[in-house]
Amino acid sequence: MSVLLVIREDLFRDRLVELGVRFAAAKEKELYVVSQSSGSSLPDVTKLEWEGEEIKTIAVTTTNPFRTIKDLVAQLKPELLMLNDANDHPEQHTKVINQAINEISCEVMIVRLGEGKSTFSEAAEALLITDFEGWILLENDYRKDLNLDDLKEDITTLNAIFG
Repeated sequence: MSVLLVIREDLFRDRLVELGVRFAAAKEKELYVVSQSSGSSLPDVTKLEWEGEEIKTIAVTTTNPFRTIKDLVAQLKPELLMLNDANDHPEQHTKVINQAINEISCEVMIVRLGEGKSTFSEAAEALLITDFEGWILLENDYRKDLNLDDLKEDITTLNAIFG
């Protein structure tokens, strides 16, 4: 078993890998990091050559991102699949996230970075719609100038949705 992190944009790569390392260490599992981009073919995941000792990495291009993720999950049998998401991702990426939540047979973690409070309520509602059951890890970068009303608003939103 392992932790599989799929990155579709390089902007948050370092922070996502850092989170992946932390979760893999907590679960005492290997970390596989896949940088995925659009391409003209579907890779054969059984023939991929992973690089690295501590963290196994690879870059793949694919015509069908979800199929590639599904094939990687079947090949690696991870305990946890981590995917990055953003409010401004194209519709195809949103479809991949939704398919993963509904069809992948291991734990799926959707990670959103760098968006502040702009989509907190929508993200919580999306979890409710998909009948999510499990842990919600909120790792917000609160500073000394934090407005406690923002934190209270997030907690109120969670209580209202999951009550």
